[in-house]
Amino acid sequence: MKKKWSLLLCLALLAGTFSACGKDEPTTTAGDLPINLLTGEKAEEGYDPATRPVAVMINNIREALPQRGITEADIIYEMVTEGGITRLMALYSDPAAIPEVGPVRSARDQHIQMMFPLEANYVYIGGSTYAENMLEQYHYQNRSLNGKTQSGFLMLDEERAKTRSEVHWCTSSAPLVHQCRVDPKRVRGAPYRHRGHRAAPGV
Repeated sequence: MKKKWSLLLCLALLAGTFSACGKDEPTTTAGDLPINLLTGEKAEEGYDPATRPVAVMINNIREALPQRGITEADIIYEMVTEGGITRLMALYSDPAAIPEVGPVRSARDQHIQMMFPLEANYVYIGGSTYAENMLEQYHYQNRSLNGKTQSGFLMLDEERAKTRSEVHWCTSSAPLVHQCRVDPKRVRGAPYRHRGHRAAPGV
């Protein structure tokens, strides 16, 4: 008798298991999660993947220290420029969350090549001939803020101005970038198409 009841109990448990397996349960896929496209990590609330990130060029020599805003960046690129020095490019996925960042410095073509595929708005002051040619060739001026030709997105650090050269004076921040920023949205379904470029100075 005990064996009979044990067998019936096992059958009932198996029937319940198979019944549960047949139900449609909600599933979560990676595509449903809000992912920061720069870091691959979970995004902050309100993150919009259609909004262009912002890339800011930052001085990285001894006289520029301490820099501002680099710990809050989603990505930092450090690359060797001329004379063995390096320059930073800080990328922020949320333009509204950019802290005070700087000192803002000039563009370099190696940084631009890393920035182009990310379709970022580009913040800098002047640039090398190669960098300027590259931005011009790809008509990237409508996605750029250049302190040499545009105003309103930089602020002067008066304390630094007392003791340091002018290349270390300027910083920027979310409110300043926001009021000047143009072309804030990506073109959906149309990622940046890389083509060969002629970065050499024009004759």
